[in-house]
Amino acid sequence: EALSAVDNDDHHHHSSSSHHHNEPPILMKAMLKKIKKNNHMIKRFFVLYDRTAETPAKLVYFDTEKKYLANRAAPKREIVLKSCLNINRKRDPKDARGQGFMGLDIYTPEDRLQISFDNREDELNEWLECLLILHKGASNFYGKKPQPNFEVIWQVSLKGFDPEAGNDTRPHHLTGAYRLGVTPEFIELFRLGEERGIKLHHQSIRKFMLNDKLKVLGLELGRTSPVGPGVLSIESDEK
Repeated sequence: EALSAVDNDDHHHHSSSSHHHNEPPILMKAMLKKIKKNNHMIKRFFVLYDRTAETPAKLVYFDTEKKYLANRAAPKREIVLKSCLNINRKRDPKDARGQGFMGLDIYTPEDRLQISFDNREDELNEWLECLLILHKGASNFYGKKPQPNFEVIWQVSLKGFDPEAGNDTRPHHLTGAYRLGVTPEFIELFRLGEERGIKLHHQSIRKFMLNDKLKVLGLELGRTSPVGPGVLSIESDEK
């Protein structure tokens, strides 16, 4: 889990003299569990702020509710929701003891924040819907619930692109840590730390080649791909 969230306590963007009347409207707040490495959990006090004319919508957390009440302007971490890549339910998560639970993945360009709701599905759904509305920035979904950009994100390592003869593009950047998301129309690859992705439409992919032993997936791309024809090699520990 090389890309698990790293808490940076230096992210105090506000001075601690800020008063409550400057605080944006609070949509939700609760003591929830933050998932750390090896699926160990630690309780944190989460607050979800609506957007205002001055500030974007954000999710913040504090070590305890007491710390929040003492100094609301200095969260342990804050995440601006519109810059997130994806917010989705976790797939079949298990805690450190192997017990199933319900949780959310919030992918920022740099890392992933994971939150557990134990088995409280209603509470998870309420938070997920609210987070997605703020993430998408829309006010009307025409009666439909907002959906994540991707149902699942895989953390992958790109092993490079081997262009076909005659394809002069040399995309040197197609190596290293990426996130991979899939929709019915395309695959999108986000380089770790970047908000803009590379879209590979399904019709630009000629075939998939899987080396199960090495856990490497090869995508044979055609002329209509953004990097032209060739083979892109992708490695992942995740299924």
